[in-house]
Amino acid sequence: MRTSVGRRGAFAVTAALAAVVTVAGCQGDGGSKKAADSAAPSASKAAPAAASPADAVTAAYKKLSAYRSAKFRMAMTVPDKAGAATTMKTSGTIGWNPTVMDMTMDGTSLGVPGAGTVRARMAGDAMYVDLSAEMKDDPETAKVLGGKRWMKLDLGSAGAAAAGGDSALLGSSLQSDQSPAQQLATLLQSPQITRVGAEKVDGVRAQHYKGHLTTEQMLDAGNAKTLTPEQRKQAADSMKKAGITAEDFDVWVGADDFPVRVSVAMDTANGAMKVDEHLAGYTAKAADVQAPPADQTFTLQDLMKQAQESGATS
Repeated sequence: MRTSVGRRGAFAVTAALAAVVTVAGCQGDGGSKKAADSAAPSASKAAPAAASPADAVTAAYKKLSAYRSAKFRMAMTVPDKAGAATTMKTSGTIGWNPTVMDMTMDGTSLGVPGAGTVRARMAGDAMYVDLSAEMKDDPETAKVLGGKRWMKLDLGSAGAAAAGGDSALLGSSLQSDQSPAQQLATLLQSPQITRVGAEKVDGVRAQHYKGHLTTEQMLDAGNAKTLTPEQRKQAADSMKKAGITAEDFDVWVGADDFPVRVSVAMDTANGAMKVDEHLAGYTAKAADVQAPPADQTFTLQDLMKQAQESGATS
């Protein structure tokens, strides 16, 4: 039996979402409930020029440390070994303390015909991908899976790598607990933060700052400091294998000290990788994202097993 377009689409969608969540959704659990209930960047005035770029980023970090969720939209460009690049676009809510994400992806960016918009959630150590549309295209698989619609992917297991997570990128600061506050903490590890100037982002006047980190500085940044010596060596080896030597950070901070955009770029052995994230609607409330009911979930291994059994009986 030929693997259906629906099942192939399910694999492609899951692989891409695994990569996106690994990059953008592994939030830190820092934060305080003492912040104001909610806030959004103000478009009414330009961000002030602080005493120094580092002072401005530090002020933004201190403010964000008390917040727990925000709205985002993100474009992630990932090169492949053939030299081509895929840009995946997602948007939704990210939360930290606790770690959660609820997002949608433009499935057409994966090159999967008819994929449309794909929804995914992250709660705890698992990601859940809504494959109801793909199941409609593959009724036989849907029947075997008992009508279940959510694929569960354990982000801490080999399943994540099997679904497309690139272990060679795990050591970069993109991978280590990237709440907006932690992103700023990472930028503060740069030995020199420069002010580019005032720019308008999403209708908000903001100050643009940039910094540069070597691989050693990445491994000393944010929550990467908690790595054991063995984990640090593995991370350093994976970055070396991927051809990563440094990364460039850009952040745009509004007048009220909220970052409205964060961009991270690095060169890899396959080409340039970039994550460009726009942020708004910060709140001190935890994001309300729940894992789907257990009786509505299945695993990647379940889907692969079904595909193998179908091939054996064809």
